[in-house]
Amino acid sequence: MQVIAADHAERRPTVYNRYHDPVEIFGTYIYPRGASMLHMLRFFLGDTLFDRGIQYYVHEFKHKNVDTHDFANAISEATGYNVNWFFNEWLYKAGHPVFDVNYSFDPGSQSVQMRVNQVQKVDSLTPVYKTPVDIQIVTATSTITKRVWIDSLSNTFTFSVTGKPLMVNFDEGHWLLDEINFPKSAAELIYQLQHDSDVVGRILAASQLERDHVDSAEAPLTTALKDDDFWAVRRECAKLLGHFNDDGARSALISATDDKDARVQEAAINSLGEFKEDSKVETLLRGIFYDRTNYFVRAAAINAFTRVDSEKALHVIYTALDRDSYHEILRATALRALTKARPSMAHEIAINYAKYGEPENLRTAGVSVLASLDMDHDNTVKLLSKYASDPYIWVRADAIRGLGKIGDKSVIPLLRERM
Repeated sequence: MQVIAADHAERRPTVYNRYHDPVEIFGTYIYPRGASMLHMLRFFLGDTLFDRGIQYYVHEFKHKNVDTHDFANAISEATGYNVNWFFNEWLYKAGHPVFDVNYSFDPGSQSVQMRVNQVQKVDSLTPVYKTPVDIQIVTATSTITKRVWIDSLSNTFTFSVTGKPLMVNFDEGHWLLDEINFPKSAAELIYQLQHDSDVVGRILAASQLERDHVDSAEAPLTTALKDDDFWAVRRECAKLLGHFNDDGARSALISATDDKDARVQEAAINSLGEFKEDSKVETLLRGIFYDRTNYFVRAAAINAFTRVDSEKALHVIYTALDRDSYHEILRATALRALTKARPSMAHEIAINYAKYGEPENLRTAGVSVLASLDMDHDNTVKLLSKYASDPYIWVRADAIRGLGKIGDKSVIPLLRERM
């Protein structure tokens, strides 16, 4: 999840006012985290009270300036619930809970005992979380969902059931912004991949199945890639099948390049890039690049073909460098692909693409390629140092990252100025 990755990169509160550049307010941290906060608030309050609170807030502060305190007070006034605990945990603090979960089934008492530990780093920024969470237990004859409160570093819960569990979900519905470490058997994960009504649950089951039980994973992933009714599950299975370098996986991925959703096609094509020097895959990828209309699918074909055989992919790469496309995706992808087969040529093209006045996506691609190749070192450092002061923030960011990657100590004073 994007916000989890952002949390690991820079742990800070949602309500925050120290930015180096105004555009950082609109970055990849605050928007997804803010959306997650509203999603969790709806879970805690329920749809009826959440809707009442939002309507009251909009009506009460129409045409007025507001801040987070105003929103919290409006929700409390409209619902009758004190939500300060929620805002203190999730907006004025940083981080997120990390849960270690396991359970045991007692056939004698027909009960499930679940143990939940919070293992995130607890300090002045990140608290021990107190939160409700839904537990779902599915047996052959029944499905139960119970809401419990997590209120300490370690909690234990006991549930009466009608038989051995086929599927146990902690945070059923995946409402919380959290990380969950929950060991499950291959049989449990296969059942979850096939039967969980929640899309996120099926995606996580596919990923954990491939990670923890690789010997049992290929067949159920292949079935889900073909049969699951939601594109994101099929896309995840296509990504994971790229780890199986055999005829069965190749056949499933080739079929998935004709999936009804372009995002699944793109994932399948990228995974086919793992089949090195495979003539059947090469022919398919060449045809996809020339015959398809979706630019992202065609870009995936460039990347995959280059990984299969960079020399044979050159004709496709040269063609893409001469093609206009949405946000210059074909040229930018082709430039990055060219670094594998013709690094000197890629270096020269990158110098031209990075120049001020070129389309922004080409400029960032050019700057990134200059840094990754680091040919003509002194001139590369000079160019990246210049672009570190570029008017366009993403060119600046890529140039600064590139200087850090190169590791030339002469640019330390410049980097300090940009801090």
